[in-house]
Amino acid sequence: MTAHLILLLVSAATTTMAVHGSKTEDPAATAITNLCDIDFYLQQLEKEINAKLTMGTDTQQKLAQMAKNYRLASAAANNPEQTCLFRALLTKLTELYHQNEQEKRRAEEPIKNALAEIAEKRRNVAQAITLANLKLAIDTSTGHKRTSTSGNTVDSTLTPTLDTALHCDPRPAIQATTIGAHKPNPQNLINLPFVDENKITKMIRRHNVRLTFADSCNQNPAAAATFALAAASCTQASLTSLNPTVAPTTAVTLGQANLKETVTMYEDGDRSKACNEKNSGKTKKDNAKEYYADKVCHALKVTVKIQHAPVLDGPTLSADETIRRSAAGCLIQFQTLEDPNKSPENKALVAFLEAAYGKNTDDFSKKFKNSVEKKKVKVYTDRKLKEEEIENVQTGSEEQDALNRITGRKAAEQAAASNEGATTPETNQVKKREECNAEKDETKCINKEGCEFKEGECKVKVVTTTSTNTTGSNTFVLNKKPLLLVFLIL
Repeated sequence: MTAHLILLLVSAATTTMAVHGSKTEDPAATAITNLCDIDFYLQQLEKEINAKLTMGTDTQQKLAQMAKNYRLASAAANNPEQTCLFRALLTKLTELYHQNEQEKRRAEEPIKNALAEIAEKRRNVAQAITLANLKLAIDTSTGHKRTSTSGNTVDSTLTPTLDTALHCDPRPAIQATTIGAHKPNPQNLINLPFVDENKITKMIRRHNVRLTFADSCNQNPAAAATFALAAASCTQASLTSLNPTVAPTTAVTLGQANLKETVTMYEDGDRSKACNEKNSGKTKKDNAKEYYADKVCHALKVTVKIQHAPVLDGPTLSADETIRRSAAGCLIQFQTLEDPNKSPENKALVAFLEAAYGKNTDDFSKKFKNSVEKKKVKVYTDRKLKEEEIENVQTGSEEQDALNRITGRKAAEQAAASNEGATTPETNQVKKREECNAEKDETKCINKEGCEFKEGECKVKVVTTTSTNTTGSNTFVLNKKPLLLVFLIL
């Protein structure tokens, strides 16, 4: 036998097994024997579908937390380049968060429709269990009395009680986690249990009031008749000895005639296929069973595609179209790019982003951890103004307070700088050199405006200008605003 033939046989066998498997009913569903089993299975089905509503909750919380961190970090950054890098990341995180919310909303309607139907069926089952466990009895000691002082009738009172031994015990505390030794797996369910509210009363067992005569009763037990005919031959010396009681009767078992109904949810009874077309478009009023199956089937078919935060490294982030677009719109040197995602025109942008964000996640963390999670901002919390690390700013109100204070601080710094008056370039250069040289930490050095870490030391970033000869002499003008632009370009 050739290897090719063996592969074909294995492939065919695998396909056959897959098809067979997708048509195999959940064993727990086939093991249902009473109403409590039905309720337990519907409970597990409810949990399975309801879990889809909370899918991605942890991811959304993480995205929101990261977005908050980068929102504050971008506002607090003193380096314009760093601000742009943070805002590009913030844009991406915000995009992912809203796309996930839209995905969850898309899935919400079919899920909620199915949950409403299942909840209704469980209410029907609860009523049916109550009726199936109903027991009527006459108290032989105090269950009889003369109807009234003016009449000649005696009433025997039927007292209702619930006896779980008659059908099943629905209490969760004693409910098993399996049905017939099988754990329910609603994703494998094909034939959905259906409880018809119009048949609930069929679960009430028959109750007979029994009169005990002295002798001579000879009526055929199988023949239903009037009381006069049924007791025609019976003799009784004393009426007080009749002793009316409620005789026990056989429990009602589940069957197609009462409440053990199912409806096939998938085409050809194959859960790998689409929802059964026979159930589609039906109204609840006229075709409750099919309507119910269609809602549950579509909820089971729903998938919620949750997107996670991108890997934080240069190769990943520089390849992302949203980050490219956001960064190009913010960074001065790339604002002339018509399409930041068009190659090869965007080659410089991609290279810049890859280097700026770092070659791997460790590199990214070394560059930005102190500027994001660990950077301290002023925030009013616990009834006092504190300096908190960005990652510890928790609520939306705290975030807004911190943003307001950052904005206020920067406005005050700009105003103070305007009021200082002109200073010579030499004075500014000396002060900047002293400020850079005093910083020993590489990450903090990089984050300082106008500084760079070079040859193991924090130094003033070298600014190269082009001389412009407009008067016949080699002169150039250097003032604050052009200097700032040069720093941004670098």
